[in-house]
Amino acid sequence: MKEYPVKEIIRNILSVAVGVLIGFVLFWSGTNLLLMLLPSYIYANSASTENKNLYQLFTSGVVLIGCIIAGYITAKISTRNTFIHVLITGIIFFFIMAGTANFDWKEFNNTVRITLLLTIPCTILGGLKL
Repeated sequence: MKEYPVKEIIRNILSVAVGVLIGFVLFWSGTNLLLMLLPSYIYANSASTENKNLYQLFTSGVVLIGCIIAGYITAKISTRNTFIHVLITGIIFFFIMAGTANFDWKEFNNTVRITLLLTIPCTILGGLKL
């Protein structure tokens, strides 16, 4: 069994933390930017169902792009076993997204459910070393 030096352990823990932090900042800034650019899409009285679906599609795209970038950053910073660290980052994103509706699957519409299920694969995709 290989032993990990303390510096590698700290670097691997920080790689997950930095990946999650950067992904969260990308989620937050991307969705806020969409709210500023497309404010009429979120109001129930002024927006049609088609506009709400378009807004959710844009938001899902921002979240999935944030997952890919966070997975890439996690893989770049970690020293060994990058797949495990990227997987941990994806699982954390899954729970962050599920926590937005108090882990109640019934509160999500289909777009959000698909986005939730794609957070882990997109994070892994970003962490692949091609």
